[in-house]
Amino acid sequence: MQHESNKPIEFGKKWAILSCPRSGTMYTAAFFGAAGFRFSHEALGKNGGCGWPLILLDLSSCDTIFHQVRHPKDCISRLGRGWDARTQKYMDGGIAPDTWTYKVPGVGRGVEFWVRWNTMCEKKALLTFRVEDLLPKSPLLQRISDILEFPEIEFRDIPTNANTTGNKTKVSRDEVSRHCPQFVEQAFQMAEKYGYVWE
Repeated sequence: MQHESNKPIEFGKKWAILSCPRSGTMYTAAFFGAAGFRFSHEALGKNGGCGWPLILLDLSSCDTIFHQVRHPKDCISRLGRGWDARTQKYMDGGIAPDTWTYKVPGVGRGVEFWVRWNTMCEKKALLTFRVEDLLPKSPLLQRISDILEFPEIEFRDIPTNANTTGNKTKVSRDEVSRHCPQFVEQAFQMAEKYGYVWE
């Protein structure tokens, strides 16, 4: 018998999904929450959670750690902007302010952040996956289910635009080359490794 969506289920495992900011983790938290898991956004619930600050937490209670990415064109313009003091404090916990190549907000800072934060996440994760592939009955979901040994439950489609703030401007390949020469090759190589076409 399949589990009825939205009602909490009893599942003993806990997992974390690390990411760069603006990588769709609000959608991911809603996706697992709708299936009945106690899964939090930017925090760890009973079954875990997802979000960019999680890399700075103690994850020793998690059975598995994953890394979620999103097309860099959808992330970088927002990453290059200024942040409120609370958010900046978290970021400075992962990347010391005096180590930035690009000292001021802009495309260069956004690309540098995207490269450096995702690199940190990769090092801690068992599996890197694209948020665009996290769908009901997808091969990705089956792989995650096999790793965590999910019970027989029903995953359902949910809106993919859970949080679109600041994602209206997409950064082109030409802009990255112009504004971020020090990280451009690394950024393009990472995007290709993740399976993205960056035009």
